[in-house]
Amino acid sequence: MKWVIRVVVLGLFVVSAIYTFGIGALVGKFAPQLAEESMARSAPLLMMFAPEYEPCQGLAALDCGFRDTEGREEVSCAGYADERSAVLMTFGQSNSANAGQDKYIPVGAVANFNIHDNKCYKAEDPLLGPDGQGGSVWGVLADKLIVAGHYDNVLIVPFGIGGSSLEQWQQESRFFPILVKAVGAITEVGISPTHILWHQGETDADIGTSEDEYFDMFSALVEHVRAGGIAAPIYPAIATHCQISLPGREVSVQPGTTSVRRAQERLPVISGVVLGPDTDVIQGSLYRHDNCHFNAKGMQAHAGAWLGALTGSPR
Repeated sequence: MKWVIRVVVLGLFVVSAIYTFGIGALVGKFAPQLAEESMARSAPLLMMFAPEYEPCQGLAALDCGFRDTEGREEVSCAGYADERSAVLMTFGQSNSANAGQDKYIPVGAVANFNIHDNKCYKAEDPLLGPDGQGGSVWGVLADKLIVAGHYDNVLIVPFGIGGSSLEQWQQESRFFPILVKAVGAITEVGISPTHILWHQGETDADIGTSEDEYFDMFSALVEHVRAGGIAAPIYPAIATHCQISLPGREVSVQPGTTSVRRAQERLPVISGVVLGPDTDVIQGSLYRHDNCHFNAKGMQAHAGAWLGALTGSPR
């Protein structure tokens, strides 16, 4: 009986993989917004075969982040210095990391720089660098940028940490060493980001960070990025919504939602800062499986919002 179950499970896995990497990839190449169906149907089975992952809680900062390269295809880190290439440096908290319910495999020329070994790999979820073992919005965005004709290839440099506050990314705070490591790693390899994408604010909304506190801390963060020699424009999203719905857990109003949103709306007065998308408008069970993190449809909407912020042409 056991061997029958194993054969059935293996068969389902093979069909699921074909659905994702075959049909799903073909559909995604010509219409990325339609790939969400293959993502949603296949992800639960594929997650069963995901490598073990040790969450960041309780670990030293530099031990955080997904780094399992087994089965990953290494590619060259060269060739991203021309105008047809985009280098997206991305960080923040869970919705900038691998917290998506459904995984995504980019079909375009999309690579992932791994800050943990200073190498580049063909991008696939979970992305190497940030924490979590689910899906990420950045591969979806990269495909949209390519399909829309803005770039021929995209390199993603991700290192977001779920649940992190803006204060934890400040100098001498818990996750600042990750920022220093990431900047040092790309500098050593000779990679220059074209865009810096920041998606964070949910934790600060929850703890009630004031408008001025958030603004001042983000200003300091920008200074540290510039001190590392990175001149790329920084795109902070307007992001505060995360009210996880779990059995027995009462969902309370986030006391800092208004103050953090106001701060984020003010950030473009800082030199080199351009307002990113308002992802708080992407709400409801159709887009967020737990009222915080995005499902396949939500990641398509999330990526579309980023596409609009970066290019003025959402899709």
